[in-house]
Amino acid sequence: MSASEPSSTTGRDAAAMPPHTAPAALPGRVVSPRIAALATTAVDEEWWSAVRSGPVPWCEPDPTDERYRIVTFLWRDRHGTGTGTRAVVVSVNKVTDRSEPQTGRLHRVVGTDVWTGSWRLRADWRGSYRIAADDRDPLPPDRYWSTLASRGGPDPLNPDQIPGRWGGELSVGALPQAPPQPWWSARPGAPEGATQRHDLPGDGRPVWVYTPPGHHAAAGPYPVLVLLDGEMWGPAMPIAPTLDNLIADGAIPPLVALMPGATDLPTRRRELTCSPEFLRLLSDRMLPWAASRWNVTDDPARTVIAGQSLGGLTAAYAGFTAPQRFGVVVAQSGSFWWPSGTPFDAGAGWLTRQFAQNPHRPVRMYVSAGLLEGPQHARHLRDVLVARGYDLAYTEYFGGHDYAWWRGDLGTALARVCRDWPRRPAAGHDQAAGQCRTTFCQGDKW
Repeated sequence: MSASEPSSTTGRDAAAMPPHTAPAALPGRVVSPRIAALATTAVDEEWWSAVRSGPVPWCEPDPTDERYRIVTFLWRDRHGTGTGTRAVVVSVNKVTDRSEPQTGRLHRVVGTDVWTGSWRLRADWRGSYRIAADDRDPLPPDRYWSTLASRGGPDPLNPDQIPGRWGGELSVGALPQAPPQPWWSARPGAPEGATQRHDLPGDGRPVWVYTPPGHHAAAGPYPVLVLLDGEMWGPAMPIAPTLDNLIADGAIPPLVALMPGATDLPTRRRELTCSPEFLRLLSDRMLPWAASRWNVTDDPARTVIAGQSLGGLTAAYAGFTAPQRFGVVVAQSGSFWWPSGTPFDAGAGWLTRQFAQNPHRPVRMYVSAGLLEGPQHARHLRDVLVARGYDLAYTEYFGGHDYAWWRGDLGTALARVCRDWPRRPAAGHDQAAGQCRTTFCQGDKW
């Protein structure tokens, strides 16, 4: 068996599920001075109007440490100060415990229609969250908090929303020192590329294809980005404005992005867990098909594969297994713990061991992780890659396992990995403004 294949493919679907353990240390709950002052403040329409006009969740200084803030989530009771609402819970990515939703319980301020809860978070936090209120149908007593949390939706006080990976909408909270996301939002007047859905011949798999402004096959071959979980980055949470902005700023050259979709959850777990079959589909079928239609390059140094979570694991696996085809890797919150469920976790971290035990691959890598999701597996991979002399950029964000920061970091990653590719002169944009301040780099090429 080759080093590039896992020792066992049995039970792959179960092995793709992360260990269901609570975070090592949840951020602490605290008392907000602004909420404490409500005892002497009139809560009326004017007060709520002021809340809606300002940033939500609230951000206040932490009197004990200037590196932190007191972050307060708010909910307005639809029934006023009466007893119609029985409970409110906020689910914040890796701030509250998903397995114990009551950790996000909000409390009513006596005599008001305000429900609130505050946490102590680092001043550069960005994360997604949902809020749910129990004010309608009865909930099962034995599953009360989990059922309530499952009904959560976006915060009506917060306009910044993103689609949930498995449906619905989430709100995004960001503190003032969170790394900026300068390429994420569409810019008026920026030249726009085009994104279209196609079916991969012979497979029927949906592939969303982004072509840059002014794309013409004769102008190629174009650099190519393979971005996994295409149903998110294509139609649900389009990456196209980010690519448009990066190209307009000269941060990346015009490129073609191929975004293959995951057909369903079991298939995703099977394909995005170091699957040789899926990798062959990308390299031997999808890329040649794209080359024939949009004139994308076959140069591995100008071929990026990127993904998040299991997609990040797969991107790194592609770079390890097929560096002659995928020479640049972007792995965000990669599931480098994989596989789970092995006796005494002896099989965990399989891909990291492959990088440690096998000859150096000619691949450049960008790896990022959220501090609140538990970055120990990403750090282990980082240490192995540094020891083996890989060209690596490693970044940590104060966030969870979350599209809230992935969306901005993806632009930063592409600007970094394409740094030495030929492109148009930059239009005066400060690329450093988009980079997390905790970036660690190894190697002399970046």
